[in-house]
Amino acid sequence: MEAENILAADEERLLTALGYLVMRWNNAEHSARMILRQYLSGDSLHDQAHMQISQRTAIGIEEDLRDKALPQWQEPGRKFLERLIDAYSSARVHRNNIVHGIHMTAGAGGEYPAHLILLPGKPKNGKYFWSPSIDLQTLQATAHHFHDLAMYAREVAIAFNKDGSVACNKDGSPVMPAFPTMVSPLAALELIAIDR
Repeated sequence: MEAENILAADEERLLTALGYLVMRWNNAEHSARMILRQYLSGDSLHDQAHMQISQRTAIGIEEDLRDKALPQWQEPGRKFLERLIDAYSSARVHRNNIVHGIHMTAGAGGEYPAHLILLPGKPKNGKYFWSPSIDLQTLQATAHHFHDLAMYAREVAIAFNKDGSVACNKDGSPVMPAFPTMVSPLAALELIAIDR
């Protein structure tokens, strides 16, 4: 007997995009950790220090990049690492607002597209002050941004030494012929204003 699909097509697309966003963020977080791993001895991810980095929260990774790595970086790498930290911080806030919300879905109706309603899981500053709705296009664009952030972090880790100088091959040529493509912090989420 074939299992009945309890999700409408609109809901399925929204929730699939949400899962895609989560997976892309995890990749971005892993790539940011790669920069911190440049400061550790031992190549195995099973070494104790590497395991500790793997267990750091996203905000802990951000703090380590800002407080431990950035002060040791010089130009030209410093400006790339600063850009990464700013974009990572912005993306982390977006990710948390989306992932830690309490979700409901609403199908397309009237002037509104199908959307995901995000009720905050915890109050901020003692009160619940927002209940945004987000559409499929915005979810997908945010996930794509997380992918770009992961690729940027990976390229920064490869392009620069742990002091921010250009990483070079034995013959003196740069490891990467061109520096990473810049990423920028995410703009505010484009939320749908639903009259309630």
